Amino acid sequence: MAANQHAGSLPRALGDAAGWRPALFRLLGEQRIRLERLERLAERQAALIERGDTDGLLALLAERQPLVDELAGLTEEVQPYREAWAEVARALGPVDGERAMREAEWMESAAARLAERDRRDAAMLEARRDALAQEISAMPSARGAVAAYSRGASAIGARFQDREG
Repeated sequence: MAANQHAGSLPRALGDAAGWRPALFRLLGEQRIRLERLERLAERQAALIERGDTDGLLALLAERQPLVDELAGLTEEVQPYREAWAEVARALGPVDGERAMREAEWMESAAARLAERDRRDAAMLEARRDALAQEISAMPSARGAVAAYSRGASAIGARFQDREG
């Protein structure tokens, strides 16, 4: 759905929420679904990184990207409501206004948890990369191979010639 599709659903003078309440709660529900799925994927992601399962991690990231894209689109659609959040909550009334506020707070918390997990996972990946680089550089055969390749590349001239033009 286009981001502007629901922007018109939010009346300038909020008044009766009957016209835009269903759209708002549908959007909030869709955001929650995406965030819950992303949290489950984040748990799997950390486990894959710990096991060093690169193929599994790449598959998970490919599975995750559409959810991130969908969440970004939904966030754009909710933006007009968020910009007038205090008015929206008042127009919804005490029960629905409180419900919308709780949903928004849960989503902000979930997004913060996901961002923190991503930071930890990135740090874990960097540590694994650094450890692997150190292991490789510590191998005597690796140092010898690198030295041999670098000497050989500069000492060897053209081996093949194009004699046919």
